[in-house]
Amino acid sequence: MGRGLASHEPRCPFCGGAFAPPREMEPRHLGDFSYGACACGAVYVCDVTGRNLGAAYSEALGLACDYDWDLAWNLLPETDYLEAQVDHYDPRGHLVHPAGRSEDGRTVRGVLFFLKLRADIAEVAQDGVRRRLRAQPPPPPPRP
Repeated sequence: MGRGLASHEPRCPFCGGAFAPPREMEPRHLGDFSYGACACGAVYVCDVTGRNLGAAYSEALGLACDYDWDLAWNLLPETDYLEAQVDHYDPRGHLVHPAGRSEDGRTVRGVLFFLKLRADIAEVAQDGVRRRLRAQPPPPPPRP
């Protein structure tokens, strides 16, 4: 990400803005993920293991479309939406550790998978996504 090896807060790969830590959301669909949305309209899914990116991708696509799976599965990557990921994400402190290790020596494998719909498509689902995320309890404070 061009920030050297120092740990830092994650930034949205689409707008460069800060965003809130992902939080759990019910009902669960494809796995044990946490979710969020950036002010620019991108949604993100956190896979703390970094090993379930296919499911995280599907979950992000579903969330972006407010779980309208007919819409989601008819969209084309790079045409209807863009995707990006932030590696070495540590949900404990809402930090990215580019070297893959936290300051206390833990290996950090988390990935934030981002997906941003084209504006005209996002317009269809964005109100539902916002409502869905607002209905969830606030995230716990980050652990030191």
